[in-house]
Amino acid sequence: MNIFESSRTIKRLITLSVDSFILLFAFWGAILLRLEDVNAFVQPANWIIIATVIPFSIMAFVKLGLYRAVLRYISTSVFWSVIAASAISSIILVVSNYFFATHLPKTVPIIYFALTITLIGSSRLVVRALVSSTAKESKRPVIIYGAGSAGLQLAVGLNNGLEYTPVAFVDDDSQKQGAIIQGVPVLSLLELDEFLKGRRVDKILLALPSLSRAERKVILNELERFAVKVQTIPGIKDVIEGKTASPIKALMLILNP
Repeated sequence: MNIFESSRTIKRLITLSVDSFILLFAFWGAILLRLEDVNAFVQPANWIIIATVIPFSIMAFVKLGLYRAVLRYISTSVFWSVIAASAISSIILVVSNYFFATHLPKTVPIIYFALTITLIGSSRLVVRALVSSTAKESKRPVIIYGAGSAGLQLAVGLNNGLEYTPVAFVDDDSQKQGAIIQGVPVLSLLELDEFLKGRRVDKILLALPSLSRAERKVILNELERFAVKVQTIPGIKDVIEGKTASPIKALMLILNP
């Protein structure tokens, strides 16, 4: 069974279990890095502390919404939640250390905090990368003509969708050519011919909403020599402001061209 195709409840339970293991690993890692003594494993008081820290930390993670985020679409705001969750877990560790009078060194919670942020944050990034990589294999490759704001918005929408994946940008601006945007190279029109050799590209999507009809026609004429379907995509701003004939249809076209 593919884990990524499991129900949301199963995914959350798996994530919760992984986080519990990470907290356990971060705790013992912090102690070993600070004390460099394996005898800490046989001290019952340390096990009592982590047995207290894990459930209360998970409860805090739930309250912070750490398990509501869909990992495929996580943004930087999630990592602020990870930092907050790690800080709360570290505070719980400090309080437990005081309550059970185990006299752990003061630097242990600091090391624990650093390890928790790193491991929990990294786990989210790894899962997102795996999900994106798995989904990308089944998507149809497209090229976006225009590496401006409209092209970038289109690339983000396609990456979050299920049908298409951008494999290259084409732009006439020499300052952008050769750059990498969202892991996708920016090519000149002259490089496009070589790029298409040996590659299966489904469409070229024209994301230049600010161009006049005459300027767009010039580009379309230049693209005619390539054996690839060209499709004009309206800008998000035009859709929102109702400048397209059918805003709903245009929006669907942007998300699923």
